[in-house]
Amino acid sequence: MNSIERMLIPQLLNRVSAYGLARDQAIAVAYSGGPDSTALLELLVRCRDRGLLAHGLSALYVNHRLRSSHELDAEVEQISEYCTVRNVPLTVIDLGDQTVYKYAWDHDQSIEEAARFLRYQALREYTSNEAVFTAHTRDDQSETLIMRFFSGSGITGLTGIPETRPPFYRPLLEHSKEQLMKFLEQTGTGFCEDSTNRGVVYRRNQLRDLLPEIQRVFPGYQRALDALLCKMQWVRESLDASDVPLTQTYIDLERETVIFSLEEFTRLSPYQRMEQLFSWWNSCLGREGESLPFDSLRPFLDWCTRQNELRRRIPVFDLYQSSLEVKGDRVFWRRAVAQKEKKGYLKAVTAGSTLLCDGIYLCVRESDQFTPDTIALVKERLQLPLVVRSPKDGDVISSTGGTKRLSKLLSDWKVPRQMRWMIPVIEDRSGIQAVLGSALGYHDRAAAEHTRTIRDDQRYLLFSLEIIGSEN
Repeated sequence: MNSIERMLIPQLLNRVSAYGLARDQAIAVAYSGGPDSTALLELLVRCRDRGLLAHGLSALYVNHRLRSSHELDAEVEQISEYCTVRNVPLTVIDLGDQTVYKYAWDHDQSIEEAARFLRYQALREYTSNEAVFTAHTRDDQSETLIMRFFSGSGITGLTGIPETRPPFYRPLLEHSKEQLMKFLEQTGTGFCEDSTNRGVVYRRNQLRDLLPEIQRVFPGYQRALDALLCKMQWVRESLDASDVPLTQTYIDLERETVIFSLEEFTRLSPYQRMEQLFSWWNSCLGREGESLPFDSLRPFLDWCTRQNELRRRIPVFDLYQSSLEVKGDRVFWRRAVAQKEKKGYLKAVTAGSTLLCDGIYLCVRESDQFTPDTIALVKERLQLPLVVRSPKDGDVISSTGGTKRLSKLLSDWKVPRQMRWMIPVIEDRSGIQAVLGSALGYHDRAAAEHTRTIRDDQRYLLFSLEIIGSEN
């Protein structure tokens, strides 16, 4: 047993003991094949093999279908071999093609957020009484705190990733990724490399590129984040202890309605009011995976604070996907009955034809030359995988003079606002690579990097649109 192993194993066993798992309760490791989850599974295997772990051990792998089939097949083969050699039962959970993309679009989430939600949902569905162990580290905790701070999170968000939230347990939260990498190196344990971790589209990857500069400016930032986490947890516990019970509250799950007493509600502190509204949203009004924006709540919360001067004037508030009406001392918060249909699409780019919307098909093929009726992207300059989607606010595409907002580009093309959702945008991990509008009577635009010097040995991905009208 090497030095890092002698340190990690006793601490891991202490955490498992602290969870108070039933003796017959098995442990299922959320195993991606990456370094962190490999280190966790390897540590647990060594504990089991030495008679230090009484719980059964298995592994769960979730295939999000976000990378190439070649990479995913090789990864599954490697982790299957690892589990077979170590006598660990492995379950491979396949989410299916396009599932993450469809969920992201339907719920207005990023690919990263949708993948996380569906992963945890799958882990719950494929376990019964098992305790699911995930390999979150101290580094993940720090990154989460930084991202939540800049996203405007409150006290609950700044308490960080919880170590326990059954059936999920995170026994490595106090250990760094560096320690786990050292353990893998000293034990000669191999792991898989996820190509998406090298891209810059996902927010967490972008943050990791910034951490060296944060370290240079704030050398003690890690200790400061640890202190912030501890303080926020204490504040959270203090608020929980001082909660004022709301006895005059009625919740109708079928009608998606919450009725509560304004007098009782305003006895809460401003922060407790916000937390209570979020709690009601999550339990009654919100859809699965749907977040309630703080800015949507703020007018009502401000109105409660300035009750003497404003209470008589604004009895109704339009909140996100809902309405809140004040009638005397009663407040009625209801889910909106009719919601505006969201138009758009987000799909993975695959060879051949893909239906986008209303008879519009995206056609993709690979070639060593391009034709005038297609838009050609240089394959070696792409950071796969590719997605095709509707335009979004804030989209930009690179040009010879810098970047250009898609809203301005589509305006220059004179695309009516109500039609813009139909224009396909091709995006890889580095950003938007092309906009396809010619088949709809507008123009095409490729990112600047695909209009530079052309070589004879280059391979291209050729994109075109096919419009198939319906017959009436």
